[in-house]
Amino acid sequence: MEKREKEMRKQKGFSLIELLIVVAIILIIAAIAIPNLLRARIAANESSAVSSIRTINTAEVAYQTSNPSVGYALALADLGPGAGVYVCPATVSATAACLIDGTLANNGNPTGTGKSGYTFAAVGVAGPGGLNTTYTAGAAPLGYNQTGVRLFCANEDGVIHADPNAGGSTTPVTVSTTCAGFTVLNYSMASTRGRVLSQKHRMATSGAFFFCTFRDQPPEGLLRSQVRDHVSKRDPIGVFCRFERQILSVRSRIVAGVQGCSASG
Repeated sequence: MEKREKEMRKQKGFSLIELLIVVAIILIIAAIAIPNLLRARIAANESSAVSSIRTINTAEVAYQTSNPSVGYALALADLGPGAGVYVCPATVSATAACLIDGTLANNGNPTGTGKSGYTFAAVGVAGPGGLNTTYTAGAAPLGYNQTGVRLFCANEDGVIHADPNAGGSTTPVTVSTTCAGFTVLNYSMASTRGRVLSQKHRMATSGAFFFCTFRDQPPEGLLRSQVRDHVSKRDPIGVFCRFERQILSVRSRIVAGVQGCSASG
Protein backbone atom coordinates (compact mmCIF):
# COMPACT_ATOMS: atom_id res chain seq x y z
CA MET A 1 0.00 0.00 0.00
CA GLU A 2 2.77 2.40 0.93
CA LYS A 3 4.60 1.49 -2.28
CA ARG A 4 1.52 2.36 -4.37
CA GLU A 5 1.14 5.73 -2.64
CA LYS A 6 4.79 6.58 -3.34
CA GLU A 7 4.33 5.76 -7.05
CA MET A 8 1.27 8.01 -7.26
CA ARG A 9 3.20 10.88 -5.68
CA LYS A 10 6.00 10.50 -8.25
CA GLN A 11 3.54 10.96 -11.19
CA LYS A 12 3.65 14.58 -12.46
CA GLY A 13 0.88 16.50 -14.26
CA PHE A 14 0.34 20.02 -15.58
CA SER A 15 0.15 22.75 -13.02
CA LEU A 16 -2.62 25.35 -13.05
CA ILE A 17 -0.21 28.06 -14.25
CA GLU A 18 0.90 25.93 -17.19
CA LEU A 19 -2.71 25.31 -18.21
CA LEU A 20 -3.48 29.03 -17.96
CA ILE A 21 -0.46 29.83 -20.17
CA VAL A 22 -1.65 27.36 -22.83
CA VAL A 23 -5.17 28.80 -22.75
CA ALA A 24 -3.78 32.34 -23.03
CA ILE A 25 -1.70 31.38 -26.08
CA ILE A 26 -4.75 29.81 -27.77
CA LEU A 27 -6.80 32.96 -27.10
CA ILE A 28 -4.07 35.20 -28.54
CA ILE A 29 -3.86 33.09 -31.72
CA ALA A 30 -7.66 33.16 -32.04
CA ALA A 31 -7.73 36.93 -31.55
CA ILE A 32 -5.29 37.32 -34.44
CA ALA A 33 -6.74 34.69 -36.78
CA ILE A 34 -10.49 35.30 -36.47
CA PRO A 35 -10.45 38.97 -37.66
CA ASN A 36 -8.25 37.99 -40.61
CA LEU A 37 -10.65 35.21 -41.56
CA LEU A 38 -13.56 37.62 -41.28
CA ARG A 39 -11.83 40.18 -43.52
CA ALA A 40 -11.04 37.47 -46.06
CA ARG A 41 -14.68 36.40 -46.06
CA ILE A 42 -15.85 39.99 -46.50
CA ALA A 43 -13.40 40.53 -49.38
CA ALA A 44 -14.63 37.36 -51.11
CA ASN A 45 -18.29 38.40 -50.69
CA GLU A 46 -17.60 41.87 -52.07
CA SER A 47 -15.81 40.42 -55.08
CA SER A 48 -18.78 38.13 -55.69
CA ALA A 49 -21.18 41.09 -55.39
CA VAL A 50 -19.26 43.09 -58.01
CA SER A 51 -19.30 40.08 -60.33
CA SER A 52 -23.07 39.75 -59.85
CA ILE A 53 -23.59 43.43 -60.69
CA ARG A 54 -21.59 42.93 -63.89
CA THR A 55 -23.78 39.93 -64.71
CA ILE A 56 -26.91 42.05 -64.20
CA ASN A 57 -25.48 44.78 -66.46
CA THR A 58 -24.88 42.29 -69.25
CA ALA A 59 -28.34 40.78 -68.80
CA GLU A 60 -30.01 44.21 -68.92
CA VAL A 61 -28.41 44.98 -72.28
CA ALA A 62 -29.52 41.60 -73.67
CA TYR A 63 -33.01 42.11 -72.21
CA GLN A 64 -33.38 45.53 -73.83
CA THR A 65 -32.32 44.08 -77.18
CA SER A 66 -34.76 41.18 -76.91
CA ASN A 67 -37.65 43.32 -75.63
CA PRO A 68 -37.54 46.64 -77.53
CA SER A 69 -41.16 47.38 -76.61
CA VAL A 70 -40.32 47.18 -72.90
CA GLY A 71 -36.79 48.54 -72.61
CA TYR A 72 -34.81 47.53 -69.55
CA ALA A 73 -36.25 45.02 -67.08
CA LEU A 74 -38.73 46.49 -64.63
CA ALA A 75 -37.52 44.22 -61.82
CA LEU A 76 -34.55 41.95 -61.15
CA ALA A 77 -36.76 38.83 -61.24
CA ASP A 78 -37.68 39.58 -64.87
CA LEU A 79 -34.10 38.85 -65.90
CA GLY A 80 -34.30 35.30 -64.56
CA PRO A 81 -36.83 32.45 -64.74
CA GLY A 82 -39.45 34.64 -63.08
CA ALA A 83 -40.48 35.73 -59.59
CA GLY A 84 -40.12 32.83 -57.17
CA VAL A 85 -39.06 30.47 -59.98
CA TYR A 86 -35.61 28.88 -60.24
CA VAL A 87 -35.95 26.77 -63.40
CA CYS A 88 -36.37 28.38 -66.81
CA PRO A 89 -39.78 27.88 -68.42
CA ALA A 90 -40.17 26.34 -71.84
CA THR A 91 -40.93 29.74 -73.35
CA VAL A 92 -39.18 32.93 -72.26
CA SER A 93 -41.08 36.17 -71.86
CA ALA A 94 -40.65 39.75 -70.68
CA THR A 95 -41.18 38.63 -67.08
CA ALA A 96 -39.08 35.47 -67.39
CA ALA A 97 -36.20 36.23 -69.75
CA CYS A 98 -33.88 33.55 -68.30
CA LEU A 99 -30.78 35.70 -68.79
CA ILE A 100 -29.42 35.12 -65.27
CA ASP A 101 -29.76 32.26 -62.79
CA GLY A 102 -32.78 32.03 -60.52
CA THR A 103 -30.80 32.53 -57.31
CA LEU A 104 -29.52 35.94 -58.36
CA ALA A 105 -32.78 36.94 -60.04
CA ASN A 106 -34.79 36.17 -56.90
CA ASN A 107 -32.14 37.57 -54.55
CA GLY A 108 -31.42 34.19 -53.02
CA ASN A 109 -32.96 30.79 -52.54
CA PRO A 110 -35.39 31.04 -50.77
CA THR A 111 -36.34 34.42 -52.22
CA GLY A 112 -34.89 37.39 -50.38
CA THR A 113 -32.14 35.54 -48.50
CA GLY A 114 -29.37 37.02 -50.63
CA LYS A 115 -26.43 35.51 -52.45
CA SER A 116 -22.89 35.17 -51.06
CA GLY A 117 -23.53 37.54 -48.19
CA TYR A 118 -25.14 40.29 -50.29
CA THR A 119 -28.70 41.26 -51.15
CA PHE A 120 -29.52 42.50 -54.66
CA ALA A 121 -32.15 44.62 -56.39
CA ALA A 122 -32.64 46.15 -59.83
CA VAL A 123 -35.32 48.62 -60.92
CA GLY A 124 -36.18 49.84 -64.41
CA VAL A 125 -37.47 53.41 -64.77
CA ALA A 126 -39.89 54.41 -67.51
CA GLY A 127 -39.06 57.33 -69.75
CA PRO A 128 -40.97 59.10 -72.53
CA GLY A 129 -43.23 56.73 -74.42
CA GLY A 130 -43.52 54.31 -71.51
CA LEU A 131 -40.27 52.43 -72.26
CA ASN A 132 -37.89 51.65 -69.41
CA THR A 133 -35.01 53.79 -70.63
CA THR A 134 -32.88 53.60 -67.47
CA TYR A 135 -32.22 51.15 -64.68
CA THR A 136 -30.24 50.91 -61.46
CA ALA A 137 -28.91 47.66 -59.98
CA GLY A 138 -27.60 47.63 -56.43
CA ALA A 139 -25.99 45.29 -53.91
CA ALA A 140 -25.78 45.69 -50.12
CA PRO A 141 -24.36 43.42 -47.39
CA LEU A 142 -26.80 41.19 -45.56
CA GLY A 143 -24.93 41.91 -42.34
CA TYR A 144 -22.86 45.07 -42.14
CA ASN A 145 -19.23 44.36 -41.24
CA GLN A 146 -20.07 40.66 -41.06
CA THR A 147 -20.89 39.49 -44.59
CA GLY A 148 -19.73 42.68 -46.28
CA VAL A 149 -19.08 46.39 -45.89
CA ARG A 150 -19.33 48.39 -49.12
CA LEU A 151 -22.34 49.17 -51.28
CA PHE A 152 -22.17 48.52 -55.03
CA CYS A 153 -24.41 49.70 -57.85
CA ALA A 154 -24.58 50.41 -61.57
CA ASN A 155 -26.78 52.43 -63.90
CA GLU A 156 -27.59 51.85 -67.56
CA ASP A 157 -24.13 53.15 -68.59
CA GLY A 158 -22.61 49.93 -67.22
CA VAL A 159 -20.21 51.71 -64.84
CA ILE A 160 -19.98 50.06 -61.42
CA HIS A 161 -19.88 52.40 -58.43
CA ALA A 162 -18.90 51.68 -54.83
CA ASP A 163 -19.55 53.42 -51.52
CA PRO A 164 -17.71 52.79 -48.20
CA ASN A 165 -21.12 52.55 -46.50
CA ALA A 166 -20.22 54.51 -43.39
CA GLY A 167 -23.85 54.38 -42.31
CA GLY A 168 -23.96 50.58 -42.30
CA SER A 169 -26.85 50.33 -44.76
CA THR A 170 -28.14 46.88 -45.73
CA THR A 171 -30.53 48.14 -48.44
CA PRO A 172 -29.41 48.04 -52.10
CA VAL A 173 -29.29 51.35 -53.93
CA THR A 174 -31.88 51.54 -56.72
CA VAL A 175 -31.95 55.31 -57.34
CA SER A 176 -29.93 56.49 -60.34
CA THR A 177 -28.73 59.79 -58.85
CA THR A 178 -27.65 58.15 -55.61
CA CYS A 179 -25.66 55.52 -57.47
CA ALA A 180 -24.04 58.12 -59.75
CA GLY A 181 -22.77 59.92 -56.64
CA PHE A 182 -20.72 56.92 -55.51
CA THR A 183 -17.08 56.43 -56.44
CA VAL A 184 -16.48 54.78 -59.82
CA LEU A 185 -15.16 51.26 -59.33
CA ASN A 186 -14.32 50.43 -62.95
CA TYR A 187 -14.53 51.79 -66.47
CA SER A 188 -17.57 51.30 -68.61
CA MET A 189 -17.55 48.83 -71.46
CA ALA A 190 -17.86 51.73 -73.90
CA SER A 191 -14.80 53.57 -72.58
CA THR A 192 -12.80 50.33 -72.56
CA ARG A 193 -13.78 49.69 -76.17
CA GLY A 194 -12.73 53.25 -77.03
CA ARG A 195 -9.31 52.80 -75.45
CA VAL A 196 -8.78 49.54 -77.36
CA LEU A 197 -9.72 51.10 -80.69
CA SER A 198 -7.58 54.16 -79.98
CA GLN A 199 -4.57 52.02 -79.13
CA LYS A 200 -5.06 49.88 -82.23
CA HIS A 201 -5.21 53.02 -84.37
CA ARG A 202 -2.01 54.37 -82.83
CA MET A 203 -0.19 51.09 -83.47
CA ALA A 204 -1.53 50.91 -87.02
CA THR A 205 -0.29 54.40 -87.90
CA SER A 206 3.14 53.58 -86.47
CA GLY A 207 3.44 50.56 -88.77
CA ALA A 208 3.11 48.04 -85.94
CA PHE A 209 -0.34 46.67 -86.60
CA PHE A 210 0.40 43.07 -87.48
CA PHE A 211 -2.24 40.80 -85.99
CA CYS A 212 -3.22 39.17 -89.32
CA THR A 213 0.10 37.73 -90.47
CA PHE A 214 2.07 37.46 -87.24
CA ARG A 215 -0.69 36.44 -84.81
CA ASP A 216 0.41 32.81 -85.00
CA GLN A 217 4.01 33.50 -86.07
CA PRO A 218 5.37 36.37 -83.95
CA PRO A 219 8.32 38.41 -85.26
CA GLU A 220 11.84 37.79 -84.06
CA GLY A 221 12.27 38.78 -80.42
CA LEU A 222 8.58 38.22 -79.64
CA LEU A 223 8.25 34.78 -78.09
CA ARG A 224 5.16 32.69 -78.72
CA SER A 225 4.91 32.06 -74.96
CA GLN A 226 4.76 35.82 -74.35
CA VAL A 227 1.88 36.15 -76.79
CA ARG A 228 0.09 33.27 -75.10
CA ASP A 229 0.63 34.81 -71.66
CA HIS A 230 -0.90 38.11 -72.72
CA VAL A 231 -3.89 36.43 -74.33
CA SER A 232 -4.48 34.39 -71.16
CA LYS A 233 -4.50 37.65 -69.16
CA ARG A 234 -7.32 38.95 -71.40
CA ASP A 235 -5.17 41.83 -72.60
CA PRO A 236 -6.48 42.29 -76.17
CA ILE A 237 -3.79 44.77 -77.22
CA GLY A 238 -1.00 43.86 -74.81
CA VAL A 239 0.89 42.08 -77.61
CA PHE A 240 1.01 45.33 -79.57
CA CYS A 241 1.76 47.71 -76.69
CA ARG A 242 4.31 45.85 -74.59
CA PHE A 243 6.55 44.80 -77.46
CA GLU A 244 6.31 47.83 -79.69
CA ARG A 245 10.06 48.29 -79.82
CA GLN A 246 10.67 44.72 -81.03
CA ILE A 247 7.88 45.11 -83.56
CA LEU A 248 9.21 48.38 -84.92
CA SER A 249 12.64 46.80 -85.36
CA VAL A 250 11.14 44.47 -87.97
CA ARG A 251 9.02 47.12 -89.70
CA SER A 252 9.66 45.77 -93.16
CA ARG A 253 8.32 42.32 -92.25
CA ILE A 254 5.24 43.83 -90.67
CA VAL A 255 4.44 46.04 -93.66
CA ALA A 256 4.78 43.03 -95.94
CA GLY A 257 2.47 41.07 -93.68
CA VAL A 258 -0.19 43.80 -93.68
CA GLN A 259 -0.03 44.01 -97.48
CA GLY A 260 -0.49 40.24 -97.62
CA CYS A 261 -3.53 40.56 -95.37
CA SER A 262 -5.07 43.22 -97.58
CA ALA A 263 -4.43 41.15 -100.71
CA SER A 264 -6.09 38.11 -99.19
CA GLY A 265 -9.18 40.16 -98.37
